[in-house]
Amino acid sequence: MPTETRTLHNKCPHCGRIHDRVCAADGSDVKPEPGAVSVCFVCGGLGVFTIGTHIRAVTKSEFTEFKQSAEWAAYERAMAWFGIQRGHP
Repeated sequence: MPTETRTLHNKCPHCGRIHDRVCAADGSDVKPEPGAVSVCFVCGGLGVFTIGTHIRAVTKSEFTEFKQSAEWAAYERAMAWFGIQRGHP
C-alpha cells in the first residue's frame, strides 16, 4: 500500500472532491511539487500540482505527453488497484 502524505485540502478540478493526502503509485515517499501529476482517486481525473500544491486540470498536450510517458503504466496500475475507471483526462 502506498505511503500517504498529508497536504492542503485540494479540490479535484473534475469532480470537486476535496482531498487532503497524496501518495505515489509506486509506493515511494512523495511530496507534491509544482508540475507533478495528480490523480483523483474518486473520478480518476488527472491534474497537475501548481505552486502552493493546488491542483489544476491537465491540458490536452500534457495529457498526451503523460500518456506517452513511463508513468502511464503506473497510473493504469493504480486505477486498477483502487478499482477506478478513468473518467477525465
